[in-house]
Amino acid sequence: MKPITTLVAVACATQTSFAQPMLNMPSGLSVTSQNPSVTFPVYVSFDSNIYYAAGAIETTIYADHGIIEVTGAGMMDPQYLVTSSFGTSAEVVSGQQHFPSAGLFANTANPIAMFDVTYTVTNLSLPAGSLIDFTTDTTVLWMFTSPTLPSAVNLGSNINELAGVVIYNIPAPNTLAAFGLGSLVLVRRRR
Repeated sequence: MKPITTLVAVACATQTSFAQPMLNMPSGLSVTSQNPSVTFPVYVSFDSNIYYAAGAIETTIYADHGIIEVTGAGMMDPQYLVTSSFGTSAEVVSGQQHFPSAGLFANTANPIAMFDVTYTVTNLSLPAGSLIDFTTDTTVLWMFTSPTLPSAVNLGSNINELAGVVIYNIPAPNTLAAFGLGSLVLVRRRR
């Protein structure tokens, strides 16, 4: 009986995440004391059988141990982008328009980059391998529903919010030693 229960739970979880748009970011991102900043897109993924294109988002993105700046839109050229940064969070309003009768069609890429984030770690005393969590709190997400009509639905906060990480790495002592030796060689050559 237990395996059947597990299969039902997995099927329900999969269907829920499939129907609701999801915010995500690339995996494998890291920062170090030598390279404390990383820039990455925040994407909206959605079920193309339900929605035609992503329209607009109003969200706040959060991260600890550093500063967040929203620097623009990734692969989408939004017709509007408004941001306010508050250190460890940034409020974002970004989107595109869709007016087929006027010949203006939304970009239907899926997933689509809604905005780019530049994160700079400021707490350089974190232990090596620390995970810096990124989350969002979305209040508005408009999704276009038709390729021929400018109709859209506001899903509000009924989406799968962003839950991503950036890894804080400390360079190995050998790496630092190699940088030191390289500096000595350069100084030596100049003389």
